[in-house]
Amino acid sequence: LHKAAWAGHSALCLWLRDACGLLDAIPDNAGNFAADLAAQAGHEDVAKLLRSECSGRRLTSCEILGVSLEADEDAIRKAFLTKVRALHPDTRARTRGQNEEESRSDDIAAFTALHSAYRHLIVEKGAGDQRNARHVMQLMLPPCDGWTAATTDKAEEPADRHENNGGDADASSSNVSERDLFKARLLAVVKDFGEKGFPASLLKRRYSQVWHGSVFPKPADFGINRKSVGLVDFVQAVAGDVIRAEVPDGG
Repeated sequence: LHKAAWAGHSALCLWLRDACGLLDAIPDNAGNFAADLAAQAGHEDVAKLLRSECSGRRLTSCEILGVSLEADEDAIRKAFLTKVRALHPDTRARTRGQNEEESRSDDIAAFTALHSAYRHLIVEKGAGDQRNARHVMQLMLPPCDGWTAATTDKAEEPADRHENNGGDADASSSNVSERDLFKARLLAVVKDFGEKGFPASLLKRRYSQVWHGSVFPKPADFGINRKSVGLVDFVQAVAGDVIRAEVPDGG
């Protein structure tokens, strides 16, 4: 399923679901779901299909209502109306002939799950939430002592001031360390997005757009010599005092 998603084969993804029972419910070793790979390869339509039609969450909702993954809205409503009468706590209490507190609690939980499953399939169109948390991580601007607006304003100087040698001459002439210059540039990139935060996965691209001619530094440039350092880990190690990383609720 992951390979089909990466290649953008929506028909194959659906065939794998229907014929082989494959759903986009298990991430690969890198934490990517099939929908993540489709989005990374530029197949947003396939990613949307996988999240709406092939998610494990959709299967769970369908199982609660007792319908197939391919059920249309009419079939879902019919199944819901049938089950809602049978699972109503008052109906269950009359069927048992007694009102035991523990049994009633179970009945309410089942009734609530039924409503949630119905809402998920009808209102939310069965959309899944399979996403690699690293891809939705946001770079945020915390209030930091010692990092003033003047520092941020310095980062907003015209890009042509930094075109030669990636800004090294600029750093040496003004006695600003490469680390502080990198922090200032990061702030200029992230601050435009305000409280929403900036997607970490787009940082390198946006950095090169804002600071034309400047190359996004490598971990080794700041003395980090580990073989494998993720982008977020790198930013936190170098600029963690001015930028933080977080995963939005539900992300």
